[in-house]
Amino acid sequence: MKYYHFDVQKIIRDKRFALMENSGVLVDEKELSRGEKLFHLKQKMLEEAEEVFDAKSREELVEELADILEVIDGIRKFADISEEEILEQKRAKFEKSGGFEDSRFGTLIKIPEGHYLVEYCRKNPKQYPEID
Repeated sequence: MKYYHFDVQKIIRDKRFALMENSGVLVDEKELSRGEKLFHLKQKMLEEAEEVFDAKSREELVEELADILEVIDGIRKFADISEEEILEQKRAKFEKSGGFEDSRFGTLIKIPEGHYLVEYCRKNPKQYPEID
């Protein structure tokens, strides 16, 4: 039997392995350390975020958001973080900064010299490129 080979190099949901193997797919895998699992789950989060961005319908969006929640649960497990810790941090951030109900969209911020946000933005140039 001829096989076509594809390099995957990513974390795969548990039951997917059984589904693939039961359908005749051969899967090479390697054992990951706890830290490696956490790293690859973070990569999976980026992949899922792109899929949320690319969702074309409400149904696709619901499916991709569900995937993100599953990845969050995996990250929590390997980072020893409880759901309560995340929800408490979410509440605290909401109290401090609010949510996204209004979804206001900033295009340019002009920060006065000496303001703490100047240094913050300069430390995060990918998010906040400085314009001369």
